[in-house]
Amino acid sequence: MSIVTTALTSPINSVYMANANSLPVDATPSEILQAGNMDFTVALEPIYTRDGTAIPQRRAIRNQSTGDVYGVAGPKWLPTQHAALAETAVIMRDQHGLELVGAGSTNSGQNGYIIMRTNNAIDTGNGDVVRGYVALQNPHRYGYAVTANAIGERLYCANQIVFGRGNLARYHHNAYSGYTVQRALSALNLLHDGLNELQQLSEQLRGYRMSANEMLAFVRRVFGLTQPDQDDPDYARKINRYYNRLADLTRTMRTMPGSAEAGDNTAWQALNLVTYHADHVQNSGNAEKRLASATHGVAAKRKKTAIKMLCDHVGIEPPRTLIAA
Repeated sequence: MSIVTTALTSPINSVYMANANSLPVDATPSEILQAGNMDFTVALEPIYTRDGTAIPQRRAIRNQSTGDVYGVAGPKWLPTQHAALAETAVIMRDQHGLELVGAGSTNSGQNGYIIMRTNNAIDTGNGDVVRGYVALQNPHRYGYAVTANAIGERLYCANQIVFGRGNLARYHHNAYSGYTVQRALSALNLLHDGLNELQQLSEQLRGYRMSANEMLAFVRRVFGLTQPDQDDPDYARKINRYYNRLADLTRTMRTMPGSAEAGDNTAWQALNLVTYHADHVQNSGNAEKRLASATHGVAAKRKKTAIKMLCDHVGIEPPRTLIAA
């Protein structure tokens, strides 16, 4: 199968939208910033000791509207304002055909992001569609880059895989420019490669049968779920936690949407079981933790680990884009 163009119009339903507001397709940069709680600037301010001595080589990153301090930056770092992100998103919409979906932020506006839908999607078989999105993110955090994430989201259960990230700015000021837009557009190449690889992978994994016990054993390995040693002095607490986590996994196996479309008792279903559990069950009560985990934290790494483990189990080469850091 090849990548197909789709007219799917339902908004992305992943962890991104938990802290985001939907955008009109013709939103202006100002409207994007307001919808995402990003309509402010940050500035770097000196830091002083109690006796009034300025601390060299360090400055506070401060929200100029609320006074919130987001952290401390070194001497070479200058902020990229959220407005640069909004202007880049509008350019990508107007000149390159992406559709604005939503804008949001976490940690009182510190980590802002804008979600855009592309025209590309794949049908992995049996109507199991994965859609392509790009998410621009600006963390206002020293040592973290402004990024453009290429994302594939499964229609049936809204679990996602981040195919890769293009760093737009790190350690230096990089306000809106044509260069920034071109770097952001590199996410479209990642998305194209990722969807192609995911389609090929799905065909291979659908052809490999797994029993329910084999699938559960695989998922337990991915999530590091092992029984504690009975000689452990903290055995009672750990065994209780073990069975609670095991119950969560088995419940996900029974209730995950789109199991039939994924191919019951196949390795493709096992992969979707991991991604669904990581996105929608773990950290389910904390939207900010879910977003961080799914985009660059534990969940994102766990999904890549699952792909590597399944490919090794089935005896195929892991797709390059899907397992890239």
